[in-house]
Amino acid sequence: MTERRRISSLARRLALGVALLTACGDATVGDGAHDETALVRLWRDGTPAGTVAGEHAVGTVMAAMTARAAGNEPAPLPGPAGGDGLVHLATRFEATDDTNWYAVIAAAEGMRYEPVAWDGEARPGGALAHATSVDVVPGEALRLRVVVRAAQDRTEGEHDAASDGAAGEGVPGDAPPLVVVVQRRDPFDPGESLDPAALSALLTERNAGLNVGIAGRPGAETQSFDVEMLVGRLVQQVLVFLVTPVAAEAPALVFEELTLWRRPLADYVAGGGLIPRCTPLAGGVEGAVRWRMDQDEREGLLAVPGSSYRWTLGPSPVARRLDLALGVAPRDPSLPGAVDFAVRWVDGEQSRTLLDEHVTPPSNPSEPAWRDRSLIIPPAEASSVLVLETSTGGEQAPLAAWGHPTLRSARSDRRPNVLLVSLDTLRADRLGCYGGPVATPHLDSLAAQGLRFARGYATSSWTLPSHASLMTGQYPAYHGAVDMTTTMDATRSPILAQQLAAAGYATAAFTAGGFVSTDFGFGAGFDRYSLNDPVWALETLRGRELLTASGGGDAAAALQGALLARYDTGAVTDWIAGQQPEMPFFAFVHTYIVHNYAPGRTWLEDFELLDEQGRERPFDHRSSKGFNDGRRELRDEARARYLPYYDATVAMADAFVGELLQALEQAGLAEDTLVIVTSDHGEEFGEHDHFGHGRSLYEPATRIPLIARGPGLAPAVVDMPVSLVDVAPWILRRVGLTPDPRMEPAPPLGAERTSPPGRRRVVLDLSTGSRHQRAYVEDDLKLLQVERVVEQHLRGQEGTSQLFDLSTDALEGTDLAPQRSEDVARLARALRGYEQLAEALRASRQEDELDPATLESLRQLGYVDQD
Repeated sequence: MTERRRISSLARRLALGVALLTACGDATVGDGAHDETALVRLWRDGTPAGTVAGEHAVGTVMAAMTARAAGNEPAPLPGPAGGDGLVHLATRFEATDDTNWYAVIAAAEGMRYEPVAWDGEARPGGALAHATSVDVVPGEALRLRVVVRAAQDRTEGEHDAASDGAAGEGVPGDAPPLVVVVQRRDPFDPGESLDPAALSALLTERNAGLNVGIAGRPGAETQSFDVEMLVGRLVQQVLVFLVTPVAAEAPALVFEELTLWRRPLADYVAGGGLIPRCTPLAGGVEGAVRWRMDQDEREGLLAVPGSSYRWTLGPSPVARRLDLALGVAPRDPSLPGAVDFAVRWVDGEQSRTLLDEHVTPPSNPSEPAWRDRSLIIPPAEASSVLVLETSTGGEQAPLAAWGHPTLRSARSDRRPNVLLVSLDTLRADRLGCYGGPVATPHLDSLAAQGLRFARGYATSSWTLPSHASLMTGQYPAYHGAVDMTTTMDATRSPILAQQLAAAGYATAAFTAGGFVSTDFGFGAGFDRYSLNDPVWALETLRGRELLTASGGGDAAAALQGALLARYDTGAVTDWIAGQQPEMPFFAFVHTYIVHNYAPGRTWLEDFELLDEQGRERPFDHRSSKGFNDGRRELRDEARARYLPYYDATVAMADAFVGELLQALEQAGLAEDTLVIVTSDHGEEFGEHDHFGHGRSLYEPATRIPLIARGPGLAPAVVDMPVSLVDVAPWILRRVGLTPDPRMEPAPPLGAERTSPPGRRRVVLDLSTGSRHQRAYVEDDLKLLQVERVVEQHLRGQEGTSQLFDLSTDALEGTDLAPQRSEDVARLARALRGYEQLAEALRASRQEDELDPATLESLRQLGYVDQD
């Protein structure tokens, strides 16, 4: 107990010191480190002066949009009692006992099902469901209003008792009515049989994305219940079910109104409605959102037709550049409608149109949802005004946005660019520059020109915790992103991109998603964040198989293929080419090409993976899976199948890095860019009874390449261990910024030295729901502790400790723990101290439900078992 109190006290003192240091660090960065006129993110840093067309004050732009939306609502659709020709159905479910209304709906037995005539009231006798079908347009928003009251068919006292719940638990009259809205892709057949079990199935969590339920307890007074919803992309009809409790002792219910309004999507969002993948941003200009379209997530401003934004710009003796994207949500191609984007620059009495573009929603996968534009703002001797405005083209206004509108100008204290490349699942000893068998000329050349860390370590053996360490400079036990239910939290952990963005960097990420997605907190600080793998062999059999394996059918695979083709390596190199030499950028690039064992055709040929007729040989997981299940006789067969594909993708990844380096050269940015290439973990090929990664902390799964080239870095090889936690603070130091004090405080890759040293100690952490392992590396000694494993044939390892001398036993074949108990005890104490301090310091874990698309991508990558 005393030791725990001492650790807690230390944690409190350290947390207080971190808070003070953080405040001092921010003040230092603000004193000359950030020239606010050099890069202004208009959706965050610049406050609009109102609208050009009206007298709206700051902060009322969105209010004006809301007023427009409310004033342009179409006439409501007629309710169920009107003779409007809509299909009106009524179904009575009669119970044989006193079960309450939701049990009546859910029960398949003891019920009888029959259509009945609808007369506007629910009569006693069980439960009644009335259904009205309405044809809808994909992509629009709907608002449903239900007005209901209890019929006055009993005494006032009896009615009050029922209204107050005095009828008792389990009595149908005590429960409120339920309105269920069901979206259907196929038109509803009036003769379709809908028994109680089928209606109950519509209320399951699986259908929550397409269904909406509202409930209320009506009294004698008329009450109104409202709900808004979005129509799915493939939905053709909406069914509205009114499910009411009825019993002999309960009052009848009268539905006075059932009204459905159609709302254009733009009006719906302008009025405060939420749509999937579009999140309001806190702390920015009103109307600022983070929006994902085409698996490309960008921050910016809603562009509701009829609205405008205006900023007052200070004088500038030189021209400035406005970078932005025009974003229009994909819609049904049969829908009319477009958005007219306009950018005007007002200098005194003169107005110049910088952009005037008519944009229609993309109707097929080849058309982008985001269109990048760069505009030049002329020099100005006095203040001028920048105006962004939109108007409607067509009958329906698609939802649109101004993506990351950024004003750039040259700065006198330009910092180096940063290009951080993560080649997922790449173990170091396959690369040529690390003595491996694969020819990797581009990585070898990069290493020869800069620093090669011979003993680079991941912080874990799988993607999420290691990449979180890469971005935060913290070990997994500190940042907390250790399993599928946890994410990085910017309030707990410093995020590299946020710190660079605050220092005036343009920030962009081109990633393969999965565990490196914005759903896990990686989008913080990035102006744009693509979730499309920039390296994918679409022309190969395995490449196509990976697309279809995620489900969704041919249409989904075609869409994903089109996005991968559009956001391939060319998208990254084009973005690099478009950067201004006077303005620094931070680009994070990540690919699963090595992880997926899916080389392109060129590399299939080079590694002799084609048959005599030039056809691809199917990639087979069965031998490795059998080995992992305990069939040790399959080791050699699995290695023979796996290694050629793995090595082919390593060569393909090397070529990808070569294209990025060439883009820097062609843009004239190579000498002024800090380039870092690394990985998040390695891969095991049966060395320790496993194929793959994420199951152990042995060297093959945790030793990674770490190569850096940049201004002021002399070529060298560093032999001491380094960790991914060192990368973020080292980057900040190399570009002249002070790292956040919450980052790992041990010696980083080097403070300001040309050839930075490594560290003596490295911590490795594998903590998931199925396994818990920790490792501690000190110089050449490595302690590995196994607390929990899931595989039955490995259960004997639980509760064990192993000790290896890596200087003489790089493959960890000889356990020295029985002979060197003192070293085991010493390293175990150090590891235990790390765990105790981490437990005392870290904040409570943030657990969120995964987005379905993210969950599907994790299944595709093999991280989630298929059902």
